[in-house]
Amino acid sequence: MKRFWKAAEAAAAEGGWGVQLDRRSLRTPGGAPLLVPTEALAAAIAEEWADAAETVDPRAMPLTGIANAAIDSVTPDRPAFAADLGKYAQGDLACYLAEGPQSLAAEQQAKWDSLLGWARRRYDVDFVTTTGIVHVAQPRPTVERLAHEVAALDPFRLAGLSPLVTIGGSPAKGTGSRAAT
Repeated sequence: MKRFWKAAEAAAAEGGWGVQLDRRSLRTPGGAPLLVPTEALAAAIAEEWADAAETVDPRAMPLTGIANAAIDSVTPDRPAFAADLGKYAQGDLACYLAEGPQSLAAEQQAKWDSLLGWARRRYDVDFVTTTGIVHVAQPRPTVERLAHEVAALDPFRLAGLSPLVTIGGSPAKGTGSRAAT
């Protein structure tokens, strides 16, 4: 798409905050009004549009992409989206350490142990870790607790969480995923 606007700005709108390009309201690829929950997010999205080059590169607009995903992909069936995302608790790559080389195994342990330690403290859960790639089941209470926490998130937080979760794991065997892209 070629740039057609001169000014991009956040604007209060019924139901949230929108982004306007030359005073025309921005819409998602699905045709819905691009409405976000906070002025700060709308301002950051407007800044992405203000900074766009003559040929628009959507990869240079990550917040716009997350907002589009929240509205077009997550909102229509938030519970199902959250349930699919929650299934990733069974296969997070942070639970699978390399057997070697030793430098890689040590680096993984140093970085991933702190992440898993944070999650253990924050959510009062435990994880089973292993070396290699053979699947190990996570404790049922851990999976249930993390799925519950994910299910409580609003569409914008789910859309933001989705790429972080899906890049770091696999859903439980035999399940699909509606991950936001």
